[in-house]
Amino acid sequence: MLNAAVDRNDARHGSEGGLPAEEAAALLKVASDAERDWSDPEVLAATAEQQGFGEGAPTLGTDPCFEALIDHPSVIEKVRALFGDTFILHSSWNTMVPGTDATGVHPDPNPKTGFHQDGTGSYDFKLLGSNNGLGGTGGPTPLVQLRIGFVMTDLSEPGAGQLAVIPGSHNAKMALPSGFTEDPELMTIAVEVNAKPGTAILFHQGVYHTSTPNYRPYNRYIQHMIYSGPWLVRSGRTGSDPKWLEQTTERRRLLMGDFENGSYKRFHGPGPIPKL
Repeated sequence: MLNAAVDRNDARHGSEGGLPAEEAAALLKVASDAERDWSDPEVLAATAEQQGFGEGAPTLGTDPCFEALIDHPSVIEKVRALFGDTFILHSSWNTMVPGTDATGVHPDPNPKTGFHQDGTGSYDFKLLGSNNGLGGTGGPTPLVQLRIGFVMTDLSEPGAGQLAVIPGSHNAKMALPSGFTEDPELMTIAVEVNAKPGTAILFHQGVYHTSTPNYRPYNRYIQHMIYSGPWLVRSGRTGSDPKWLEQTTERRRLLMGDFENGSYKRFHGPGPIPKL
């Protein structure tokens, strides 16, 4: 269904979307400065509980440059085009792929691919697919989550921890063959997404994808913003910081799923998300 990159400099994608270089640089600085806190379970748990920005430090939930991604003008209307006027930010993750150490040795000498579809830990979205039947395996999986990855580090050349996808795999009516994800040679049917900082990568949650090894002397960061219909329970947090909700915009409160704090009722959903 959807597997596209929106590059700020590439008109072939039909959009001038993505982040300006200065915004991408600001995101990278916050993520890299916060990296030292990632190993603290208490910090990580508090972050997920309050803001839902997992795999990161508290600044990821409160820093203005990350807050701006909730309804960033480069992508938000693309989300609306697929979900209609009512949707939420289901979850958000900042993913890091470690680079080589000072000696140039990769942390994993025998990296394996880890192709997977996204979803939630409690339910396999393939089971929502057509032709499922009783006890079937489901598929093709419908669009439940639109995932947008904002690239922070330079992925324009191979070997930098690119996201790899198997084009069209969201239409498959079966899972990948056993052992597929353990054979790096099978990457030949996949496409690595080379991208400059600021690029926004949009993809259907059913597209099989994986991170690739990073052989550069720096860590790779991608900020993922995941949107869904309002009926899907938020993932990674049970609520948002009340002080943060007070200072942000109505549109961002609705997108974060906190519409019970306003004039809207959770039972009826947030109502149409205001346009930019």
